[in-house]
This record gives sequence, structure tokens and C-alpha cells, in this order.
Amino acid sequence: MADRQGVDALAREIIAAAHERANEMVAAARARAADEVRRAQEEAAAARARVVGEARREAARERTRVEAAARLEARRHILAAREALIARVLDEARARLAGGLSAEERRVALEKAVFESAVALGGGHLAVRTNRQDAPFLSPELLQGLEARLAAQGIAAELEPGPTADILGGAIVAQDGGRVVIDRSFDARLEQQLAELRNQAWEVLREAVPERVAL
Repeated sequence: MADRQGVDALAREIIAAAHERANEMVAAARARAADEVRRAQEEAAAARARVVGEARREAARERTRVEAAARLEARRHILAAREALIARVLDEARARLAGGLSAEERRVALEKAVFESAVALGGGHLAVRTNRQDAPFLSPELLQGLEARLAAQGIAAELEPGPTADILGGAIVAQDGGRVVIDRSFDARLEQQLAELRNQAWEVLREAVPERVAL
């Protein structure tokens, strides 16, 4: 009987130990499962974040592309508008210079152009060219008067009319048979002012460009 009781006690101990071990294994399994679930959730969250982040980055890249395209389009329109504005201004200036000046204004402008050119060239034998409309102003009296003014400044010059030129007004003065030429025609002066005119037109037109596509 005592042996039987000892066997039962041993069996209970074994069973209790087995239950304890089983509980430990179940707890460990649950812990591992919880860890796996947590890792899976973290990986899923990271994956979602990557997808969202990539979508945001792609949206940012697309926004950058759209804004760059808008800037280029705005620049193209501004350049076209600038050139159209300059062409209109030049046409108006040419029309005024060709027919909007009085005969006296044209004569004064021609005389000034010849005098300044002669001073810049330092005198010498100078041929003066102007357009067909103003050619009659280059009379011996006008040229002699200019020579006297130049002489008063210590510049010896011999002025003579040259062939007419296809210019709006003013003069083209050549020294020593054309070796050195100074162009003080209306056309040349317009060309000289063209760069500044382009800059001014650009600034005026830029004011109409939205800030998001400002250049």
C-alpha cells in the first residue's frame, strides 16, 4: 500500500511538472506569437509609410515638373511678348524718325551727327553720307560752317558729301576712303538702345507673371 501511495505521489508530481512545463511552453508560444504579430504590424506600418512617402515624393516630383514647365511656358510667352513690344516700339520710332520730324529738326540732327563724328575721328578728309531726303542739307555752306567750328577746336577737317545711304536719318562719316567709319545714323542709335529697350521691356512684362512662376 505504501508503494502504491508512493507511485501515485510520483505520478502527481510528474503530471504537475508536465502541466507546469506545458503552461511555460504555451506562455512562450504566446509571447513569440505576440512578437511576430508586433513585428508584422511594424513591417506593415513601415510598408504603408514607404508607400505613402513614395507617393508624396512622386507628387512633389510631379509638382516640381509642372512648376518647371509653367516657368518655361511663362518665359516663352514673356519673350514673345517682349519681342512683339520691341518690334512695335521700333516701328513707331522708325515711322516718327522717317516722317515725323520737321525739316529743321532733321537738319540739326544731321549737322550734330557730322560734327560729333568728325571730332571722334580727329578730322582729316571725311566723306559724309546721309539718306536721299536729307542729302540736300549737305550744302557747301553747311559743310564749311562745320569745318570752321572744328577748326575752332583745333581739328582740321575737309568735309564732302558722299553717296546717299539707306538710313532713316543722321549721318555715316568715313575717313580716308572708308578705312575708318563712324555710324551716327538714326538706325545705329536705335540699335544701340535696343539692348536697354529689351531689358526694360523684360522688367515691365515680368511684373505680370504670377509669383509661382516668377523667373
